[in-house]
Amino acid sequence: MERLGQIRKELPPFVGEFFTNKADYLSSQTRLAYAFDLRLFFKFLIEETREISATNMDEFTLEDFAKVTEDHIAEFMEYLGYYESDRASKDGNLKVENSTIGKSRKLSTLRSVLAILLSAKRFRAILPS
Repeated sequence: MERLGQIRKELPPFVGEFFTNKADYLSSQTRLAYAFDLRLFFKFLIEETREISATNMDEFTLEDFAKVTEDHIAEFMEYLGYYESDRASKDGNLKVENSTIGKSRKLSTLRSVLAILLSAKRFRAILPS
């Protein structure tokens, strides 16, 4: 799926492991939705948090990801209530509101990524004790 490949290229490189693990049992549409969710989450972390040193997706490292806290997740869920999308509308950027279902799906995506990364030795090695 070409669109999924494009979005994956925009994500931090270490996220590829997540898609590799999900490839066998998720539809391409679900993987595409996960890619959109992850792109939005990383964009939020880069633009809205102080603790993340990356200024773009290419710079986002596992070390940055290890700094993500429950507070960041809660702030992201609040952010999802109403934010500006990169997609343009007639009046500029598109304003997006997520329903409870949309927020739940994005939270599920984050849980899945965390579960896969936490099982990776190289990620566990950089986590604070």
